[in-house]
Amino acid sequence: MQLLTLTAVILSSILRSSSCYSTYFGAIHLRSRLIESFALSAGQSPIDAAVPFWSDGLRFSCTGCGRCCQTEGEVWLDTNEFSSLVSSLGLPPEDVLDIYAQDVVAGWVKLKSKETTTDAMIAVDQQEVLSLATAGEQCIFLESDGKLCTIYTSRPVQCRTYPYWPSIVDSEAAWANEAVSSLAASLAVEINPSSVEPVTDRPLKRQWTVEDGGCEGIDHLESPLVSPITIHRNRQLYESYHWSFPHSNVGDDKQKLLSHVDVMQRVVRSTRQWV
Repeated sequence: MQLLTLTAVILSSILRSSSCYSTYFGAIHLRSRLIESFALSAGQSPIDAAVPFWSDGLRFSCTGCGRCCQTEGEVWLDTNEFSSLVSSLGLPPEDVLDIYAQDVVAGWVKLKSKETTTDAMIAVDQQEVLSLATAGEQCIFLESDGKLCTIYTSRPVQCRTYPYWPSIVDSEAAWANEAVSSLAASLAVEINPSSVEPVTDRPLKRQWTVEDGGCEGIDHLESPLVSPITIHRNRQLYESYHWSFPHSNVGDDKQKLLSHVDVMQRVVRSTRQWV
């Protein structure tokens, strides 16, 4: 009986996944048709309109600065991601909600943030200078050093697909604007602007702020060229999650989420017993 129940749950999950898969690619096909329609109405070639500026790749690599996790904003996990987080933390789902969640909306979990104040010692004119302390909020799973993600292997799609979000890669100007100076360069400019020599071969990047964010790994001189396939896959993954997010404020009680996660956890444990 236990085996039959497990099989039924797995088959149900596969059917739901297949349905989502079909719906997702159906939406992608519809989007491509809309691109063609808009292009024709604007007198453009559909091919030219559909070719993104990153068709030859983009330069990006994570520098581990942690500044993307210290920007104003919200981090949401869907039910599957919350279940993965529960497994990685090794805590009961109820405890994870109480400790790390701020809200639950239609099966999505909004993570709490924590207040932080950061200081930094940098070299300016061969002297160490203490930067001005910056106060703000950061992800609750960011390590005290402000750089290390403590749930990196279980981080949500929202985090793992950055900076390939549609709002950033759908415009060359938006991509360029997302790039910011390195932390040391930004602090040096803040404390002693005369100590930083102007760059003549390219425009100076803006400084990172809590409100506007930004990424120092974008267009970094030492960054490798990321393939357009990687950019496309991450962009589409983020977009599919964005479409499925409940943008209305119709809430879902926590018990429904916990019941769903409990079923998923029991399926995982049963599967391990049979392997």
